[in-house]
Amino acid sequence: MLIDAHLDLHDQRDPWSLVERFQSVLKEIKDPWVFWSTELRPTSSMAPVALPEDSSDCAILIRGQKKSTDASWLDYFSEKKGIPCIWKTAELLNWFAAIHDMPPDLQYLPYHIAMAFSTAHSQALCVTPVSSVSSVTSHTFRPTAKELRFVLENSGDVVPCVQWQIKPIISVVICAFNESARIGWAIRSVLLQTFHAWELLVVDDGSTDQTEQIVRSYTDERICLIKSKENKGKSHALNCALENVKGHFFLELDADDWLVPDALETLYRASSILQPMRLLSAHYYVWQSSTRGQLRYRGIHGQDPVRISPEFARVPIPRFYRTDDLQSIGGWMTSDQYGGRLFEDVFMSDQYARRGIIQVLEKPLYHRVIHRGSVSQVHAKEYRVWWNSVMDVRH
Repeated sequence: MLIDAHLDLHDQRDPWSLVERFQSVLKEIKDPWVFWSTELRPTSSMAPVALPEDSSDCAILIRGQKKSTDASWLDYFSEKKGIPCIWKTAELLNWFAAIHDMPPDLQYLPYHIAMAFSTAHSQALCVTPVSSVSSVTSHTFRPTAKELRFVLENSGDVVPCVQWQIKPIISVVICAFNESARIGWAIRSVLLQTFHAWELLVVDDGSTDQTEQIVRSYTDERICLIKSKENKGKSHALNCALENVKGHFFLELDADDWLVPDALETLYRASSILQPMRLLSAHYYVWQSSTRGQLRYRGIHGQDPVRISPEFARVPIPRFYRTDDLQSIGGWMTSDQYGGRLFEDVFMSDQYARRGIIQVLEKPLYHRVIHRGSVSQVHAKEYRVWWNSVMDVRH
């Protein structure tokens, strides 16, 4: 008999509490196998399921079509050919005990775990005809193949790099304030880059949650944590990073966003156009986050021209700078009436729009998550006041 383990994802604003509660559920289960899926649900008590003869070494059983030997698990899941739903209880509990990064929407979590198992243990996943069990029906979470691939391509095996001797070429900078829920996914996206000559500076801007612990859980020597005792705002954090970076290029990455795997490689290959005061950007994928933390894919943006005016701003995303340029400008402004806490992206984009050139690559390199409760969204009505205060400082 399979036991159904339930993880209520109606509200994901505190995902670590959800994980702790799920661990408590798993610890109470005595059966060796458990049913758990965010895409399927049992409508009644699960009927006995005949496990494959070779399931002794398996950690996860997949409901779906047979997987060809030459197909990757990324392709298999992204093409919607199978759903991970039956788990060896002890293995699932061990995974949750060691978790330090989670996908940007927890509804993708079973797929993310399955991908992690597939890279760590080649025989961990088995496909079984669970679809024949009549008590299993579809649930409301139905990601498209495109959405699955966008998330799961960031679920590869992260191999820590130790004793890194090469001077970094690109400095990736994450400024974080209470971002323990999502920053692991941003860090993971840097660790999985096809371009390896990078450093990652994480500026913890006075967080009061587990942000510092999450960052320190990654052992790659290219990651540097800068801890601020108090929250000073995004501009101060970026300037702090600018004082410490070693790379010739500087890339901003928000703590709740993530990069596509070849983002750094693509930007570096195009960096020859970065003469003084040229900013390099690209197209980007947009995800809308609900007030409860669930994501919906909204397509590719960045095709419209950058616009900076007193009434409206459309800034480039991502933003890839020459470090020398940022230093010559003097970094981000902190002397406006908001102390650099608002619209720092508009300020720096305006510097390049007025003094140089903003070049946009016609390829999506960045996943941007839009939150209704973000600083820019909450303070959108103050944009004109901010603009006038910046003009006063300039003159």
